[in-house]
Amino acid sequence: MVSKGKYIRGIIISVLSTIVLIALGGFIVVRYTNVYDLIAQVSGQNSPTEKLESILKTVVNGHIEELDEEELIDAAIKGMLKAVDDPYTFYLTKDEYDASFSSKNPTFTGIGITVDLQAYEDSILIMDIYEGSNALEVGIQVNDRIVAVDGVRCTADNKEELLANAKGVEGTTVNITVLRDGKEREFTVERRTLRIQLAVSHIFNDSIGYIRLRSFQIAAKDDFEKLLDELLEQNITGLIIDLRGNGGGYKDIAVQLVDHFIPKGCVYSAINNKGIVDSETSSGNMIDIPFVILVDGNSASASELFAGAIQDYGSGLLIGSQTFGKGIVQYTRVLGDGSYYQYTAETWLTPNGRSIHGVGLTPDIVVELDDDVAYYIDTHPTIIPSTEYDKQLEAAINALS
Repeated sequence: MVSKGKYIRGIIISVLSTIVLIALGGFIVVRYTNVYDLIAQVSGQNSPTEKLESILKTVVNGHIEELDEEELIDAAIKGMLKAVDDPYTFYLTKDEYDASFSSKNPTFTGIGITVDLQAYEDSILIMDIYEGSNALEVGIQVNDRIVAVDGVRCTADNKEELLANAKGVEGTTVNITVLRDGKEREFTVERRTLRIQLAVSHIFNDSIGYIRLRSFQIAAKDDFEKLLDELLEQNITGLIIDLRGNGGGYKDIAVQLVDHFIPKGCVYSAINNKGIVDSETSSGNMIDIPFVILVDGNSASASELFAGAIQDYGSGLLIGSQTFGKGIVQYTRVLGDGSYYQYTAETWLTPNGRSIHGVGLTPDIVVELDDDVAYYIDTHPTIIPSTEYDKQLEAAINALS
């Protein structure tokens, strides 16, 4: 039996021990409150957007280094769209979009040349010179090699910088040194605002019209239709439409242009992820002369929509090599801050319901070119090719003759 004194001491010790444990527990809770809060937040049922916002705020406010919140958001968006694993779904910052848009704009200020940066290590090869440019007037020629701009010699590392320096304010000049036939020549070239023609034309054998279309951008419709009207007024007996190297552009432009070449009916149909079907119908106002379409492995997207409709209706022949095979449609958005994103939204089908994505179009008459000839044609979008080396063009002329 325990004495009364020992019993009281036992109670006192138990009370003191409890007080110590409570105090110690309180210290631990206070000391590690942030950790417990973090665990609670992570294990909570936050929505994905709440999770993203929580992490962003926590890292921006708590990281040991000062962070740019806008850069983190841009990186998060890029990462999100990259995870879609679709090369046609992506995000561009304002600066990236401005640079991309400028490269596609047919109106620009500069010396008026198209170049190849990879052909030579120590120079820039001139591949094309635009009509109306001062470079053409002062005597710069295709296949000249730029070796210096304003006295700065070209190297493997500064080519893009030199090209940027060649651009500038309209009316100002730049000194361009080129290498031709082993000799260097210097030209003073005035910078001008030029409008690149998206289509060029020619007449073969005095009766066969030829139009080469470099893209289906917005300005292409006016360029193409102007040349088509001019050729028809000259009473051509046949027409060649060259879409080789034409990587596409806007679906609506392709629909409007192919309207000249197919009877009344479906131009294409498109299906989105909800199963909703969209389609376009042609007017039936097609030209009344025979025509052929030249295509190759770099004819893609809107080019294939155009050519696929013609092939399905049998209104014209496709000649060349297998096309690229892009049978999907992207939607684009420009945001308020000037940034941009696009995503794949639809699969499109030819009038007969064919899906060409990943497959392409097989021409009615297959004619293959040597790789170097095909590369030359595709990378010189404003040249008029010659039957001396272009067997696809020769086959087109023979088919119409």
